[in-house]
Amino acid sequence: MSEEDREKKKEFVRQYYQANKEKILSNQRDKYANKSKEVKQGYSRSYYDLHKEEICKRSREFYKNRSQEKKQKNVERVRIWREKNRQKARAWSAVGNALVRGDIIKPNVCQVCEVFDQKLHAHHEDYEKPLDVKWLCHVCHMKIHKIKRRTK
Repeated sequence: MSEEDREKKKEFVRQYYQANKEKILSNQRDKYANKSKEVKQGYSRSYYDLHKEEICKRSREFYKNRSQEKKQKNVERVRIWREKNRQKARAWSAVGNALVRGDIIKPNVCQVCEVFDQKLHAHHEDYEKPLDVKWLCHVCHMKIHKIKRRTK
């Protein structure tokens, strides 16, 4: 999609939202009204913050109680993937290490849709340049990969 088309689409979406704001919000309220309080809280970041210890404990117990065979299968699966995708794994590690060292600073805004305060993914256009990344929200990142799959 060209930059001009993308801007036209953004403007159309903004206008549509303003014109149908009440209907959209009503549909969202109805969609979540039937869910239990626990389910609603499960999706929120604040729920995790409130119950972090309990969630971490449950996770540790799950992995501790897994059979040795399942643990070994997982280790083997990861090892095989890393061998097949050595360049990707190295690029991801390079980004992680650069973040820890402070060589790269992770923004808090998606570079495509400019959504604020979302968990951002580091997207590599070229794994040969491991520190050349775009910071994208999950939705934009999946759109880019969907387009790449279609073009292959």
